[in-house]
Amino acid sequence: MGFSFCLAVFISLLIGALLGVFISKWLKSSVHYISSLCAGALGGVLFLELIPHSFGEYDYITVLLGILIGFLLIYSFDFSVHCFLDKKIKDSKLAFYFLLLAITIHNVPSGLALGNHADSSGHLSHIIILHHIPEGMSLMLIAYSAFIKTRQVIIISFAFLSVSLFGVVSFGLQFPITNNHLVEVLLGFSISTFGYVIFIELLLPALKVGSKSLHFLSALFGIFIIQVVLFIG
Repeated sequence: MGFSFCLAVFISLLIGALLGVFISKWLKSSVHYISSLCAGALGGVLFLELIPHSFGEYDYITVLLGILIGFLLIYSFDFSVHCFLDKKIKDSKLAFYFLLLAITIHNVPSGLALGNHADSSGHLSHIIILHHIPEGMSLMLIAYSAFIKTRQVIIISFAFLSVSLFGVVSFGLQFPITNNHLVEVLLGFSISTFGYVIFIELLLPALKVGSKSLHFLSALFGIFIIQVVLFIG
């Protein structure tokens, strides 16, 4: 699994980024609509995959506890960042790093499951790899809306996600986890982080500028793209 797994995840992120570049070039009118599109894409990942998987296969009470803990921590962190950092730093840049954190945390339960030999058919590894396409697209769209032009930031972020996921898989291989409560709390934390990025960092600021109808259509288009990607996967 090693290098080939890391490379497959990295390539999936790059494919998503290229799709994001195509969309950003196509939607030239306003970066605010791109933010709504990105919110819709992340919403697709959240409501079509992460939430059904979390509440369908794990104890919903512990997952809800993780959501509460995650929201309180993210809100406190976001409040501290806005208080102490320069006001010139764009909220969308914070959204980029919040999303990077959310994807990293979201990868922990999947990586642990893969490391604990829960993928005898190989289906789970394929899903994990394919699901990085919408995540790469979302990161690229947020980077575009935040005017993050440095390619090194994108490449380093994608490399970090690939290597960190493999690290979690390796940890699961060496130290099997039999208690699901930790995984459930991490899933809840991931859900709250995704939701915070979608609504607080992306959608609400974007709705302040332009037509709400166009924002709604952009978000729906983002959800549609993720639905297609998940269907293919």
